Amino acid sequence: MRALLPVLVVLAAAGLALAIAVTRAPYPRLRAEHLAFRFLAPIGQAVLGLRRQPAATVRDGFAFERPEELRELRRDHDLDAVVGGAANDFERWVALMHWARDRFPHRPNAAAPDAQSFDGAALLARRRGDDGYLCGTIAPLLVQAVTSLGGRARRVDLRFTPHDSHVVAEVWSAHFGKWLVLDPDYDIWFAVGGVPQHALELHALWARGAIDTVRVHWRDSPHNIYRSDLEAGRRDFLQSIFATRDWRRWDRERDRHKGERFAVRLLNYYSHVSFPWRNDWRSRPLPWWHPEGNHVQGSLVIAVPTMPEWDDFLRRVTDADALYGPPPA
Repeated sequence: MRALLPVLVVLAAAGLALAIAVTRAPYPRLRAEHLAFRFLAPIGQAVLGLRRQPAATVRDGFAFERPEELRELRRDHDLDAVVGGAANDFERWVALMHWARDRFPHRPNAAAPDAQSFDGAALLARRRGDDGYLCGTIAPLLVQAVTSLGGRARRVDLRFTPHDSHVVAEVWSAHFGKWLVLDPDYDIWFAVGGVPQHALELHALWARGAIDTVRVHWRDSPHNIYRSDLEAGRRDFLQSIFATRDWRRWDRERDRHKGERFAVRLLNYYSHVSFPWRNDWRSRPLPWWHPEGNHVQGSLVIAVPTMPEWDDFLRRVTDADALYGPPPA
């Protein structure tokens, strides 16, 4: 027992230090997730023989779903007909965004599917009546619809504060030769000078206050929730939150400033952008404790000086080109 005493003292001290680090963090849950998935989870993963496959580059390491895995979604919902009138791939993906928005209203649902084992065909098959879902469901549905037709798409997670976040999709357009954002929850896409923008471009525009250069393309439809009539509203409060990093104030007071998110074209969400590193959720469903099955280990952030840092991301890269180059054929 005496021999173990020094070890117990060290463990107790380490536990106390971790507890202090967690409780002193602005958002303790994020710090706890960071510490757990950085130090504790890898031990269990090693015991189970789980590890991420090494990749030469960030782009090569992304796990894309195979279109044939999603043939049921393509066939049962006649997605070829949905995009039949499109002149190029960008118009095809926008048509699929409209289709995804029309599937269900914007409404919370306790039965929303797990992001790590998402199956759009199964979701639509079990839909009942006026079931609604939020951005975390409709964005991966769009990703799978684009993938089913042979396109490349990925989920993108956005965060203004941990209590105010959003999910969109990025799709690769050969027509424009770039990645670009489609937001199926609001049924919109963003352009500057007629050129669609990707998430990191939108972050840069928000960070330097170039909001008015952005045009929001939206569609009036039964389930659309974008409010173009509020674009001319006040924006000083929301921008001051970003400047001062007083995220807790926004969490407390955001219900009084709902219109401001439309006045800034929803670009406040792009203040922080992260990328889950796979979209093969249907063919490879993973539990949260798998190194590719949780957002802490399985997402990356392109670290730029204007982007706030949050505790619950372990992988940061500085080379945007590594993620924004053309996807593999």
